Amino acid sequence: MRLMPTWICLGLLVSAAAQANGSSEEPGRVLAQTYCSACHRVAAEQTPPPKVTVDAGSGSEEYETPSFRQVAARPGRDADYLRTFIRAPHYPMREQLFIPEELEQIVTYILSLKAADKDDW
Repeated sequence: MRLMPTWICLGLLVSAAAQANGSSEEPGRVLAQTYCSACHRVAAEQTPPPKVTVDAGSGSEEYETPSFRQVAARPGRDADYLRTFIRAPHYPMREQLFIPEELEQIVTYILSLKAADKDDW
């Protein structure tokens, strides 16, 4: 008997939770909290993560990563842009490897923050 890889099980659980809640953004929010919250603030109730420290060659530099709300609010941030950027980000963000369904769910969640009437977190 073969066991399903963990990421498939996680994807199925996230999809089931979203169907139960009736929210199209919820799967992406759960995935973002799991995979992205170490560096990005992905929800208003999340405490901002610490700055990212990177070796710049001439010493360490600290970067404050944008929250997902800030990413969504930037001009030109549509689904195509986000898909491309997440797959091939610029330094210091590392390349992210998601199955297509997970990537779409995260992009849907980020874009849902664009229209949200929330404080700029």
